[in-house]
Amino acid sequence: MLVGGAAAAQDPAVDPTVEPPAVQYWAGRFVTSGSRRVPVLGDVDYRTETLTLSEVRPVDGGFELSQRTCEVRFAKTAGAKLHMAPGGPAGMPPSTLRMTATGGMAVVEPWTSGWGASDLDGDGRPGITIHVDAPVCGGQIMVASAARSTATDLEPAGAGWTGNVAIWTEQTVLDTRGVCLGLFSRSSEETMRGRFRYAPVPVATCEAVDWDAVPEVSPSP
Repeated sequence: MLVGGAAAAQDPAVDPTVEPPAVQYWAGRFVTSGSRRVPVLGDVDYRTETLTLSEVRPVDGGFELSQRTCEVRFAKTAGAKLHMAPGGPAGMPPSTLRMTATGGMAVVEPWTSGWGASDLDGDGRPGITIHVDAPVCGGQIMVASAARSTATDLEPAGAGWTGNVAIWTEQTVLDTRGVCLGLFSRSSEETMRGRFRYAPVPVATCEAVDWDAVPEVSPSP
């Protein structure tokens, strides 16, 4: 995964061989899309965008990122709209990523993320609650999640970098509200694929990021 280009070679945001500042902040967009089988509705297309903010510190040979989730955006699909309360992303534990550089090659090691059955969004229910607004089979699903992500094909993108991502996720249904969801919701495993992009930002909190100024990323590799 080559990080190339004259401009990129002089920018510590995309070239770990250049001496970086002590701490940087990178805003990230992770976009996955595909098709999944949904009870009652059958096969439906989906698109999910996860907004992140990483505190980036230099380590030997590269960077270490402490990445937290700012927001999860679910595209409306098959007449249903999914969303989390603001306390959901805010309660997710941060994940740790490591980016290294050897011989002109930049690599992000696979990383894990997720949460358990503790009430992370503060609504008095286990896990994180996903609200399902739908004319058929609406309600709430309380879930725990474990994920392992792999980034490939890193390329410089402006002052940041971009690439492909594959996310294996195991979702455990802890509880439901709504008769239909209670009948059909099941724990599941799946692999989601898409694209990601990082861009440096001058702020240190999710609330302060101007997401309109953070470059968009296509979900298609």
